[in-house]
Amino acid sequence: ILIDTKITRCLLIQHRSLRFFLFLFKPIDTLNHIQKLGIIVFPYRQQSFTLKNRAVAIPVNPAAYNLLLHIYQIFFHLLHRLLSLLDSDKVVHGGGSRRESLQIEPTILDRAAFDDAAMGEEIFGPILPILTYDELDEALLEISRRPHPLALYIFTGSKAAAEKALSRCRFGGGCVNDVVIHLATSQMGFGGFGESGMGAYHGKAGFDTFSHRKSIVRKETWLDLPMRYQPYRRAHQRLVRLFLR
Repeated sequence: ILIDTKITRCLLIQHRSLRFFLFLFKPIDTLNHIQKLGIIVFPYRQQSFTLKNRAVAIPVNPAAYNLLLHIYQIFFHLLHRLLSLLDSDKVVHGGGSRRESLQIEPTILDRAAFDDAAMGEEIFGPILPILTYDELDEALLEISRRPHPLALYIFTGSKAAAEKALSRCRFGGGCVNDVVIHLATSQMGFGGFGESGMGAYHGKAGFDTFSHRKSIVRKETWLDLPMRYQPYRRAHQRLVRLFLR
């Protein structure tokens, strides 16, 4: 991490397994304090350096700092939105969080209901509400009554149950005995249905979605049927019915 020594307030971005965590430090008073945090400090004029044969990018400047601060604020609000979806009485696993590091534990909500906050919008976070059912038909009926989801995943050893769910529910795409992997297949279209979106992308489906097909009727000039214009005569009506058979 490269930080301008002139900046007393900074963001540290750590890269671990392709995941980015944003940290906002308190004002830093001394260079020793920075070094204790394990941050490599260079003067602002330093453009790059090499560490273990890998190039490391430019030091933070005021414009970059403002951008990172804006990103941090966005993720800070996202974290608070996720925490607002939790019902402490229904948390059976996880539920903890660290606001200073923008982290939240994978959380399971038991005895969830369709009118819970976590069921009212797309979560985009590690929160899993669990609803139970006695009969598959009961679950499929509840799903069909609600806005069409982007994806549906069913885990079952019964081919009949899988086919029933896939045929009776309307959704964008899905998997049987797996999750998410359908959107990683470049040859299959990925998209929503109804409230979850229209159209699809990936492969040829993406090309078709973002292409416009012009509808053109080409008519010759040597013939113009009089039955298209008023006054409409009975003979014309008979001819039209004859053509429509």
